[in-house]
Amino acid sequence: MNTRPHIRIATINDDAELRRLLRETPLKGALTVTLEREPSFFTETTDSAVALTEGRIVACGSRNVRKIYWQGQPNSSAYLADLRVHPDYRKHAGRILIEGYRLLAQAARNRPATVTWSAVFSSNQAAMRALARPRRAIPEYMD
Repeated sequence: MNTRPHIRIATINDDAELRRLLRETPLKGALTVTLEREPSFFTETTDSAVALTEGRIVACGSRNVRKIYWQGQPNSSAYLADLRVHPDYRKHAGRILIEGYRLLAQAARNRPATVTWSAVFSSNQAAMRALARPRRAIPEYMD
C-alpha cells in the first residue's frame, strides 16, 4: 500500500466506490458510527474530492451546498463532510487533506456560500488533530 494517491474531483461514476469507502471507514470514538449515503452518495449540490490508488477510492471529502435563510435573507450554506481516509492510506492523509481542500476551494468559487460549517464528534481525536493543525489550504476551524 505504498502507492501515492491521485486526487481529483469525484464524478457520478464514483458513486459505488464512495459508498463502499463510507461503509469501510466508520467514525471511531465513544460510539462507532457509519454515516452511509444510500442509495446514492451524490445530491445535485455535492462536490467531492477523492484520492485514488490503482483505480480504488481510498479517501474523500465533500462540500454540500443547501439553500438557507441567513439573517432573514435567502442565502446558501456549505457543509464540509464525508472526510474519510482508508486505514491503509493514513500515512498520506496530510497531503490528501491539503490537496482535497484545494479542489473543494475551487468548487466553492463556482458555487459560493454565505456560510460554511462542519461537525466533528468530540471523541474523534484523529479528525480533531488533523483539522486543528494550521495548514495553508485548510480553512480555519472555530469551535
